[in-house]
Amino acid sequence: MLLIDTVNDVFSEAGKAYRVYKEEFERIGILENLKTLLARAREQGCPVFHAPMSYTESDYTTWKHVSGVHHEMFDNRLFAEGSWGAHFHPDLAPADGEIVIAPHKNIDVLANTDLEVQMRQHDVEYIAVTGMVGTMCVESTARSCMEHGFHVTTSRTRQQPSADALHTTP
Repeated sequence: MLLIDTVNDVFSEAGKAYRVYKEEFERIGILENLKTLLARAREQGCPVFHAPMSYTESDYTTWKHVSGVHHEMFDNRLFAEGSWGAHFHPDLAPADGEIVIAPHKNIDVLANTDLEVQMRQHDVEYIAVTGMVGTMCVESTARSCMEHGFHVTTSRTRQQPSADALHTTP
């Protein structure tokens, strides 16, 4: 299972981006759903990968080609490297033995991190991709993983995850 951007800036009430997502989070119960998925993955002994996002002050000030979503993140100094906001939310933090990949800076986590190498090192063929933000990082990463030969499942946002939320068929 891959958890994307499960950090304080997004999931903690004091996080810089939380207010943007608060209403939707409450509507779909995202934090509880992610905690349930994570617990089930751990119970089943599935490898768990955590994909943080972070930016340095240099990133904020020197990027020349900044997309709309990056403008929002940069203007608000979201995911500042080393800050509380870029640390994992305590309910979704990595446990001993789980893999934290190199922080990503773009929407597609697979593109510019060690995710693919880590998945191959752990003999991963099937991956469930979840986290934030579904219409950007989750979908982009899921597509890239499929293009690289992985069998991909994405979590659905609904009140209660199904018992087979981590099960996929080729």
